[in-house]
Amino acid sequence: HMIEQSYHQGNISSKGQMTGGLVGYNAISGFIISSFNHGDIKSLDIYTAGLVGYNEGYIKNSYHVGDIKSEQTYASGIAAVNTGVILDVFSAGKIYGKGHVAGAVVENQGSIENVYYDVTKIEESQSIASYNKPESAVHGIVDTQREKGLTHEQMTGLYSIGTYEHQLYFNVEDWIEKEGY
Repeated sequence: HMIEQSYHQGNISSKGQMTGGLVGYNAISGFIISSFNHGDIKSLDIYTAGLVGYNEGYIKNSYHVGDIKSEQTYASGIAAVNTGVILDVFSAGKIYGKGHVAGAVVENQGSIENVYYDVTKIEESQSIASYNKPESAVHGIVDTQREKGLTHEQMTGLYSIGTYEHQLYFNVEDWIEKEGY
């Protein structure tokens, strides 16, 4: 099962578990590559995220832009739960949840590398009574050099991709516009 060079653009409102901007559940045989979601997500239940509610598969070179608000726990920018592999992704938007929240992944039991979220959007978002906002890329774990929040300025512009600490550590060839797309 492969989702490649695909996108969803628009807002999502869900009453069920496992709500994602692209898919709710990505199975162990699932691949999401070079895809994105652009839109706000509102959910009444657990496991809400910008790309995948619950990930057991593979996600690479993908991103989410938009706000996320969950009436329950486990809300994040990329995947609420990850037991698979997530590489070279970012999220930009406000994130609110009534429980565990994270900039990228709430619960990681798999492998993640080069996972970023926009701290400017989080810091500038208003506090809402009884809702939590992310404090790190992975819930309850201090940010690392390759899994962390960056400012909006660091994540955008001509020099946002590179090998310095303030840049997205991505392969620039994977992120340039391809002819015919």
